[in-house]
Amino acid sequence: MLPTDTIATIRLRAVTVPLRRPLIAPLITVRTGTLILVDLKTHSGVEGRSYVHILGDEDTRMAASLIGTLAGWVIGKPLAPRALNTAMVRRFGLYDGLDGALANAIAAIDMAAWDAAARAAGVPLVVHLGGDTTPIRAYHSFGLGILDDDALVAEAQEMVAETGCTGVKMRLGRPNPRDDLRAVRALRRSLGDHVHIMVDATQSWDTSEAMRRLHMLDDEGLYWFEDPCAWTDMEGHARLARSLKTPIQTGENFTGPRAVAAAIKAEAADCINFDMRHIGGVTGWLDSAPLAAASNMPLSGHMYPEFSAHMLGISPSRHWLELMDWASPILRRPVTIEGGNFIFEEAPGSGVDWDEEKLRHFGATDLNLS
Repeated sequence: MLPTDTIATIRLRAVTVPLRRPLIAPLITVRTGTLILVDLKTHSGVEGRSYVHILGDEDTRMAASLIGTLAGWVIGKPLAPRALNTAMVRRFGLYDGLDGALANAIAAIDMAAWDAAARAAGVPLVVHLGGDTTPIRAYHSFGLGILDDDALVAEAQEMVAETGCTGVKMRLGRPNPRDDLRAVRALRRSLGDHVHIMVDATQSWDTSEAMRRLHMLDDEGLYWFEDPCAWTDMEGHARLARSLKTPIQTGENFTGPRAVAAAIKAEAADCINFDMRHIGGVTGWLDSAPLAAASNMPLSGHMYPEFSAHMLGISPSRHWLELMDWASPILRRPVTIEGGNFIFEEAPGSGVDWDEEKLRHFGATDLNLS
């Protein structure tokens, strides 16, 4: 990559793919995943790719509009990812800050720019960022929704057998709390003590309901309780963390280091996870991970395993990589898991490359940026 290399084009496409296993949670059931794909190209021919997942047609239109606006604005600017991120934040976050959809749009461009920079350097993204390619421990998370006990157990056994993962995550939130307890015990009997069971309430309860339900599960040997309350309820999470023996995990909705710092100050979690789209892409993760490390806070990745693995590789307090297969149906090389660990490819960049034949099969469409 030449020092003067600049961004020439950004192409956006949308594609909807079926999920291998539906995500059935108390507040939402997801059977297909809509992805916005970002293809960035520089004047010297370097390419970078990223994607963000979207829920619903309205969300897709809003996200596409914001990403398209940013894409038009960065054309002609140097491929210098951190400087580019700073410029986008200063220009578009001036009035309303960076929460929500704007942060997500900036992350989409940021991830593609870092991917291009690593490809230009000819090394995997983790190496470009100063890390190494040591395998990353992974837990299985695509599945294990609100199912009956037999279906839950069968799905978990299949998941462990296909990846060798020593951790799986199930969703909580059955109408009767005792049904959650029964499901947890059924899963434990099936998997034994050598597989960790994480549970995720997907922000379903207020603090009092979470307190009642999670105390019922607190002696079941679970690995963590994830997002029992709304992620903005730092005080509620802190009360739970003080009251329960099982660790509290939250963070997937945090938008950048300020939210991370607020959660740490409030003692709202025992462990934390970042989502590439919300945390601010590669740059947002780079700025936020040192806060977790300084507080001895174990840090995991949420979704986007293709990118999250590279970021965990440079995070001092790295913990677990969440395996979610939303993009797998359209990737030329889906993530490689051996013995329960993510294995880095030798290819430069993030490893995200589209299978164009599969994109055509699923009806990928170009998004109008005008």
